[in-house]
Parts: sequence; structure tokens; C-alpha cells
Amino acid sequence: MELLHFDCMNRLPVLNDMNYGIWKIKMRAFIRGIDVDAWDSVETGWNPPVLIDEKGNVSLKPRASWTDEEKRRSNLDAKALSAIFASVDLNNFWLISGCESAKEAWTTIVDAFEGSGIAKRLRLDMLDCMFEKARMGEEEKVADFSARLCHIAIEADAMRKKKKYGDKRLVRKLMESLPGKFFYMKTAMEMKEMTKPMEQRLKLHEVVGILTAEEVAMDLRQKDGLKKKASQAEFGSMVMLRKRMEKMMRSMEQSER
Repeated sequence: MELLHFDCMNRLPVLNDMNYGIWKIKMRAFIRGIDVDAWDSVETGWNPPVLIDEKGNVSLKPRASWTDEEKRRSNLDAKALSAIFASVDLNNFWLISGCESAKEAWTTIVDAFEGSGIAKRLRLDMLDCMFEKARMGEEEKVADFSARLCHIAIEADAMRKKKKYGDKRLVRKLMESLPGKFFYMKTAMEMKEMTKPMEQRLKLHEVVGILTAEEVAMDLRQKDGLKKKASQAEFGSMVMLRKRMEKMMRSMEQSER
């Protein structure tokens, strides 16, 4: 189990200035995977056990006297803190290098990226603008564009208490941004969706799957068309060559006479 834990630590996402939202989701899942109580340590905090004497004086409890549960809780907080330290780049490491608990490190990162006031508002405005202006390029793949939309949405929603970019909004944005080659498929899908109750309409992953299948079909049709043109061109060249050979043979026969 310990070997598996350390192997997973090597695959942690690395926090940088552009992936906070994704990092936050992955780290929450990873720490919960260590133990649900490890995530509880991040959310509510962990403090070393203490002793209170008859006069009400508080002192740290000697580790040798800790119960098994106290040791387990301490160990889980240490694992959560270790995971957070291992999942940030050097610039962000300096922010949390002095933190002694998982909650302290997590809160420091959240405050640095989510912040409050003007800085947070400016960052959210920038991400919202990026989402609204996003358009799928003619040569861009559906999967790549949908991933780009989701990335922006995750980064923005990570800083909001209430989710703004739900599945329906992402689907609408994807359909609005499709290039002209998807016109007929888009029209057919939209007409079919209009007849369904809202809760039965296609989810983002289903729309991406349908459009990706259509994208593959279009690529195959295009390749097939190019092959036919190449075959026709090759056949035409052979016909021309045969005519030239026949003409040369007739010329040779006439000269021999």
C-alpha cells in the first residue's frame, strides 16, 4: 500500500499559474484517495494532542503517550501535507514552505489563487472573456476544442462558490462555435434536441462523441475523394501514354513504307 502511495505521488499534477482549477480537483480526489480523514485534515485542520492539568494549563502531549487514533490522524495530516508539497512548482513552493499542516498549506494556495476583491474579479472577467470569445478553428478537432472550453470553465468555477459553467452552457457554447463543415449535423442535432424535455437532452460528453464520429466520417470521405481523384488522374495518364505510343507506332510504320 505504501509503495502504491509513493508511485501515485510521482504522478501528481504540478500546480502552476495556468492550471489551478484542474489542480484543485485532482488534489482533492487524490487526498481523499489516501483516506477520507486525510481530506478532513485539510478542510478542518489537525492539531497535536494536548494535556490539560488540574489548573487548566495546556501542554503538548508527549508522542510516546499518543493513542493509536492520534498517531493515525497525525500520519494522515503528514501525508496530505506531503502530497501538497509534491504537487506545486518552485514558485508556489516558496509560498507554502513554512506551513506545518495540510490545512495551512491548502489555505495558503487557495488564498493566493482565488484571493478576494479586485484581483479575483479581474481574473474571473479575463476567464469569462476567454470563454465567450473562444471559437473552434477549421482544422481544430472537436475533442481539442471541447477540452479547451472545459479548461477555461474549470479555472473560472474553481474561484466561484456557485458553478457558472454547467453542462448545458458548455454544450450550447460548443454548438455555437462549430465551423461551417458541421452545419448539417448541427442543424439535425438541434432540431432533435428541441423535441426533448430538458433533463433528457444530450450531455457534453455525448455531444462530443457524436461530433467526433461525424468528424472521422468526414475525414474518411475526404481521403476517399482524394484517392478517387488520384486514381482518375493515374488512369488519365495511362490513357494518354497509350495514345502517344500508338501514334509513335503508326509514325514508325509509315516511315518504313
